[in-house]
Amino acid sequence: MAAPEDQTSGLVVVDKEAGWTSHDVVARCRRAFGQRRVGHAGTLDPDATGVLLVGLGRATRLLRFLTALPKTYEAEAVLGTTTSTLDASGEVTGTFDMGRVSLADVRRAAESFTGPIEQVPPMVSAVKVGGRRLHALARQGMEVEREPRPVVIYRLEVDPGLTPGVFRIIVECSAGTYVRTLVADLGAALGGGAHLRNLRRTRVGSFSLDEARLVDELTPAVVLTPAQAMRDLEQVVVTPDVQRNVACGLALDRVPLGVVGHGPWGLVDEGHHLLAVYEATETDRIRPAVVVEAAGRGEGRLPIAEHARMDRSRTTRRYPSSMMEIVTLPADVPPPPGGSAVTIGAYDGVHLGHRALLTELSARAADAGLTTVVVTFDRHPASVVRPESAPQFLCDLDQKLELLGEAGVDRTVVVPFDTDRANETAEDFVESVLVRGLRSRLIVVGEDFHFGHGRKGNVALLRELGATSGFDVAGISLRGDGGTAGPAISSTRIRALVSEGRVEDAAVLLDRPHQVRGPVVTGDRRGGSELGFPTANVAVGGGICLPACGIYAGWYERPDGSRFASAISVGRRPTFYRDQAELLVEAHLLDFSGELYGEEARVCFVARLRDEFRFDSPEALVAQMERDVIASRSALG
Repeated sequence: MAAPEDQTSGLVVVDKEAGWTSHDVVARCRRAFGQRRVGHAGTLDPDATGVLLVGLGRATRLLRFLTALPKTYEAEAVLGTTTSTLDASGEVTGTFDMGRVSLADVRRAAESFTGPIEQVPPMVSAVKVGGRRLHALARQGMEVEREPRPVVIYRLEVDPGLTPGVFRIIVECSAGTYVRTLVADLGAALGGGAHLRNLRRTRVGSFSLDEARLVDELTPAVVLTPAQAMRDLEQVVVTPDVQRNVACGLALDRVPLGVVGHGPWGLVDEGHHLLAVYEATETDRIRPAVVVEAAGRGEGRLPIAEHARMDRSRTTRRYPSSMMEIVTLPADVPPPPGGSAVTIGAYDGVHLGHRALLTELSARAADAGLTTVVVTFDRHPASVVRPESAPQFLCDLDQKLELLGEAGVDRTVVVPFDTDRANETAEDFVESVLVRGLRSRLIVVGEDFHFGHGRKGNVALLRELGATSGFDVAGISLRGDGGTAGPAISSTRIRALVSEGRVEDAAVLLDRPHQVRGPVVTGDRRGGSELGFPTANVAVGGGICLPACGIYAGWYERPDGSRFASAISVGRRPTFYRDQAELLVEAHLLDFSGELYGEEARVCFVARLRDEFRFDSPEALVAQMERDVIASRSALG
């Protein structure tokens, strides 16, 4: 099956065949759709078949909302035999005479397992005990105590099978339910034992086998849009005035939207294109969990940055291609076969200090024949650990991935960072991500690196763990302005410079102008019609660090790679508005005419020209804008 020319972002419903791992399906989808960012929403065992939801491109960020959906299975319960894996793939561990057990007996026993129950996860599961996955312990012949976990069995139907002692079952259950455990517990309740066979998942939420396709049957025509992928969420249509706030990642009031309950909610525009998924807070506001599309953008299409990363034939000046592998669901991707050299961090901005460390990583990896891997996070850890004081960020995830690709990294692993991850011990993180997930042989980090719950992990702990887990650790002195001398280059320091409007100084440490991104949205149209200076109003995502209010010379970059010298305003337009709280980014493109609405803009700040101030009249403002255009041309050469 040939890869389509246009890469898509969406969801495919796969009918997984027996003998395939979930990872096998993901790998085939990568090849079929020409995508690296592919993941699934809930593993199916190799022997199991049925519905597997696979996300493509940016839609992989939506998969966590699908894993929580209820699931329906059909299977067979074989009475009289227990196995080491609780299913037909394991070795027989016990036999029981259960020939007198009737269908009525099984149905009565099944009633006791309907509703909320406590279930002990099987030893072959991925649940962690003492920082280690149960299946890893099972492979070593170990069995440990496991705490029962609450699950819900919504429906458990039992029908006679084709042979005596075999019963067909239909199970509708909550996420996290192990059907093999349910069958084993059912057998024990009947006074003997049982194991599972022929497991088939027939439904995940509203996604059923009716719309599922075998992997070899997948085509772009069966890809569901992000809005269709989120059809099991309550969807709220938002008006154009709210869409801009959504595009910027702002929190919203519940009452005007009419949302009730605990969420999450899919926010869509009038055309039912998914803009974002929002979650509840402890207040009357809801906050964005994932911002998918800005209003008016073509839903289902990858951002230009994604095309540039994955299409080697594309040659646009500012978006160089890269063969870096991007892993968004690290548990589903095997480690590099020869082992890896790993660095870990937020990598906000990928500045000169970061790049010096990446250069050291690459050099050491080359000497040892290792794959270079950056482990970073889908959001800044501070936004989860201390959201009230989380910093503004120098770049979003897409830009960070581009910059890491330009730095020559082989693989970037984007680890989901949530409250569970925030509470994970440093030891657990090392075992699950670095040792098992990446087969790390070398860790290269800054000498002041900290990680894990309470930031208790550091270089010393890494070295201690590496001595028993088989990896070396290099703690690197952070680069200063003059190489190793001078104050260390840090994201915090660069944020301060940008926030003060010192974009020239920030560019020195970034080795490029500070850039912000966002869709061009409709403003009040005053710039062109009244002032004669049309501007592109760029809706920058929430949480991104903006320069201080003022006028700047810089560049506006279009999706086709072309760029235009611009006079850029960051401010609140005090000449026309006295109480506008929101900062606006407006770029007047020099020597350009045409429509920009809806396209993804990249605005680069090269030099600060002046402060923002209020003028007594529009005519005075126009006169100053004419001087700003001349100053911008001069600053940009």
